[in-house]
Amino acid sequence: MNIKVSIIIVTFNAEKTLKKAIQSVLNQTYKNIECLIIDGASTDSTVDIIRKYNVSYISEPDKGIYDAMNKGWKQAKGDWILYLGADDELVPNSIETLINISSDADVVYGDTILKFPSGNTKKRGIQDLSLLKYYLCSSHQSFMMKRCIFENLDGFNSEYRIFGDFDLIQRAYLKGYKFKETKEVISIFYVGGVSTNNIKAEKERYKILKRNKSVRYPFFICFYVAVKKLLLKIKHLYS
Repeated sequence: MNIKVSIIIVTFNAEKTLKKAIQSVLNQTYKNIECLIIDGASTDSTVDIIRKYNVSYISEPDKGIYDAMNKGWKQAKGDWILYLGADDELVPNSIETLINISSDADVVYGDTILKFPSGNTKKRGIQDLSLLKYYLCSSHQSFMMKRCIFENLDGFNSEYRIFGDFDLIQRAYLKGYKFKETKEVISIFYVGGVSTNNIKAEKERYKILKRNKSVRYPFFICFYVAVKKLLLKIKHLYS
């Protein structure tokens, strides 16, 4: 296929995990891929690691993760864009799987394997698309979007520090872009990042739901989600 996909990895002092992330991109069965790394002027060996691979990169200070992610899509040459965490991985056939369902779609996505600090793993099944009014129906590492959507929606809102990815995907959903899903696993997501901080995360979710006018009572939705996440965290601690 001639469809070009840009996989963007945003990094800052990611020397411990970056190799696996890059290798998972280079090992894709789908070959028309651009790997682009946006580094926030790391002070460890991150840039030295990047230079060992045949990938494009920039390394300079940024104003936060979503500022860096905006730099990514603006630099990208692909027709489609997927963002991968520096501590996450793609399964080998993930891009091929997404491309195969991309006809007549604007956003494609699939399942995710969650990997916890304990080493335990769990498959996160896709939830109903309508839940995008409240939260992501799959992990953002398993979403691939057309580049034109980033342009049309002015990319990520860099005011957000935790859920800028959810905000952008939700805005695409509310604007009526066409979503398609697959039950195949796309990515392996390592649980434990900033979005697991319940109080800050739910405050930001509240701002997004209110600004995007996606639900009638954003406070009650955020309270419900916070309690649900807390109960899940307790469950995983004792599983």
